Amino acid sequence: MAKARFQHIPIPSWEIVEAVLDEVGSEYAEVARLLTVLYQLELHDQLELLERAYAPFNPDLDQRSSSRARQPEPDSAREFVERLGAVLERGNYERVTEADIAHAFAARSLFPIRVVVDTSVYAEFLIYARGETRRTATVPRLYGLARRTIPVPTFDRVCIYIHFKTAAELQLPASELAKLPFTPGTSVLKLFRNIPKADLEMLFPNCRPTMRPTDKLLIGIPALLGGVPVLLKLAPAALALAILFGLTGGQVDTKALITGLGGLAVLGSYLFRQWDKFKNRRILFGKVLTENLYFRNLDTNDGVLTRVVDEADDQECKEALLGYAFALAADGWVTAAELDQRVESFLTDRFGVSVDFEIGDSLAKIEELGLVERDGERLQARPLDQAAARLRERIAEFAG
Repeated sequence: MAKARFQHIPIPSWEIVEAVLDEVGSEYAEVARLLTVLYQLELHDQLELLERAYAPFNPDLDQRSSSRARQPEPDSAREFVERLGAVLERGNYERVTEADIAHAFAARSLFPIRVVVDTSVYAEFLIYARGETRRTATVPRLYGLARRTIPVPTFDRVCIYIHFKTAAELQLPASELAKLPFTPGTSVLKLFRNIPKADLEMLFPNCRPTMRPTDKLLIGIPALLGGVPVLLKLAPAALALAILFGLTGGQVDTKALITGLGGLAVLGSYLFRQWDKFKNRRILFGKVLTENLYFRNLDTNDGVLTRVVDEADDQECKEALLGYAFALAADGWVTAAELDQRVESFLTDRFGVSVDFEIGDSLAKIEELGLVERDGERLQARPLDQAAARLRERIAEFAG
């Protein structure tokens, strides 16, 4: 697997704190604790707002719940999407472009299946992804006679949002609406891990596996070749049928009749075997799809909201922790570029990961909190006691 350069910090917060304390001293522990508490409080408020905005569209809520029963306000779906996107971006997710989605639909899948998605039932769908790792996979070639290893660009995390059309928008009869695998007018949230970029279409809830052209050839060519001798045996069968209807002078040739019926039986058996092969291959494809998504699915609906808010809290806190800690360790004025280089070198040396540290986001956070002062292009960390006092004031504002 190729070494990845991360846009997010793929190290747990507690490990970051331990490593930073080794770097700048144990007296930093109180500031680290206060930063953690502050972001937990702030993001908890964001989670409550998200859950309220999602309630009218949540298919998992009890039908007796007043939140679920009420009609959504105009533009409430748009409000939820905007809130969700803001939280995902704080967790270092990026929206997957329409061009990338179109490429995924057109590209050859890593798995031996072809997937068709009916997007006509969607009012809207969005995909956000975080982290891209160039993994490798071993795939069969030459119809299974050989194998080769190929590079597979893979998203570490993928969040997909789908808002289904209402019953009125779908314009289907009641009998068809009852067969739908989803509730019209609701929204589905899914979170996955380690999804190949070329397989995004597999994440949609109404995807349908179909035969690839090569799979059709694997059945069609043997069918064609095997059908030639069967067709030769049809001649006696046709003759036998003609005899039955008295088309040969009213004389029945028992031997020809038995031969003809035998030919028909062979033909029927052959066609049944071909259909059985086709059906079994579809079952196999469905099994591959189910197994892969089962082991890659992380959360659904409400669980996704909780997880992405936790991830946003984790990323925001780590960026602030590292930004202030290394400004403090500089023991004087430092530029943003110098600070960026020191944090990235620290993460590489200590954890062996290559991170494109978001120095702009980090400085925006600690400047807004009053943990550093600026003089043009240079910055300087405030002393630990002043930083702790400012953080306690912000926490008190949330608690009040």
